[in-house]
Amino acid sequence: MGNSRLNHIEELYFTKTYYGTEDGREYVAVSVRCPVEEARDYAAGIMDLNVNEIKAVPGFWYADDEALYDADPGFACSRVNVFHKRIPMCGLIAVDMDATLLMSDKTVAPATIMDIDKAVAAGVNLAYCTGRAIVEMKKYFAELPQIRYAICYSGAIIYDCVEKKAIYKNEVDAKYFEPIITTAQKYGGMLTFLTEDESIVSAEDLEHMEDFHMGVYKPMYIKVTRRVKDMKEESTKHSSITKINIYFRNVEDREKGYNELKHLPLEFAYAEKTSLEMNAKGVTKGIAMLKLAEILGVSANETMAIGDADNDKDMLKRAGFSVVMGNAKQSIKALADMVTKDNDHNGVGYAIRAMIGGTR
Repeated sequence: MGNSRLNHIEELYFTKTYYGTEDGREYVAVSVRCPVEEARDYAAGIMDLNVNEIKAVPGFWYADDEALYDADPGFACSRVNVFHKRIPMCGLIAVDMDATLLMSDKTVAPATIMDIDKAVAAGVNLAYCTGRAIVEMKKYFAELPQIRYAICYSGAIIYDCVEKKAIYKNEVDAKYFEPIITTAQKYGGMLTFLTEDESIVSAEDLEHMEDFHMGVYKPMYIKVTRRVKDMKEESTKHSSITKINIYFRNVEDREKGYNELKHLPLEFAYAEKTSLEMNAKGVTKGIAMLKLAEILGVSANETMAIGDADNDKDMLKRAGFSVVMGNAKQSIKALADMVTKDNDHNGVGYAIRAMIGGTR
């Protein structure tokens, strides 16, 4: 589906999809929610394609979702063949974690793992590309050993999960700590210092993570963080910190805080509901993705990025092929070469299979 005009693919119902060829042209077969006599025009309209690029196939096609048919026997699901060029084969896939690779319960779907295995078997390198710290990722390193690389801290460190070492690093210098801490204190924000080895938070803030819209992460923070009494005092022990986050109490405070800090020569990104992420200048997910590609001998146009949020914009823009999750907001989807299914329905796996082919 390497055609940016297929950005509305998330509006289709296609639990079953496969590739074929006809008269030398490649197509993807998908399901659409309408009777077959309307399917061609309907699919062309929602995908913004010329009707000549779509062929309706006679007969209803209920795909794999028998439960849906049982619940609504009148459900009309027809097959159309959409002629296109397949997504180019990529040598590196950089995939965001939260709301992308991870489902809403913060686990990876078994179906997604199966599709990742297919990509690895096809010789594709995969890398997590996340704002998370290494210490927050170790659970996933153990569960998915087939993903060798991790771009962490929004690009400040590239980590080799097999060799268990950083192969690239760029950190925030200590001279910027004071204004960041002052802004966090002014708005009652929760500071997090992320180093290569630790995630450091205030013990008091940890008890009230719900106030910063971070309650879903509290069990993980309890397990992986080092709690301190005074974050300002803690900062004096470091000559640099890999990444600094402020979790504000509301979006208005975040905006004010950002305006007070944006003059600093740092990289800023909004993440989660109210957080402001800060990295050293030149640190972005996209730059780190291309740095890893260079290390692996993969050209920039052979990279794929999969994400969903504002802090994924840079890698989506820099990637040879950009995939955005169906659960992303429209402004992020506008950056996509392909919009896949959402994070609770194996959107990452669908993107992988669109590249390497295959069905399930």
